[in-house]
Amino acid sequence: MKAILESLVIPSIGRNLLPLASTVSEKIKVPDSVKSACKRLNRFYIPTRYPNAFPSGAPVHMYDKEDAVQALKDAEEVFNFAKKVTGFA
Repeated sequence: MKAILESLVIPSIGRNLLPLASTVSEKIKVPDSVKSACKRLNRFYIPTRYPNAFPSGAPVHMYDKEDAVQALKDAEEVFNFAKKVTGFA
């Protein structure tokens, strides 16, 4: 999302994919599949990085292989959309 905004010469702040996607959607149609991927990816942003993100248990115990596989698919969805919009291959 930040790459798209950069290509549109629109300043962006932060790494939360939801407001970034919202800003992009003001200029370009963002497919629902990309918006959904952004929502799911956002769940990995903070909790996976901080040991006290959950009331009990470490982040390593909160995610499994299926989560990782889905995250990779979601990242690919967003990345491919950004490549298409920006023209970078």
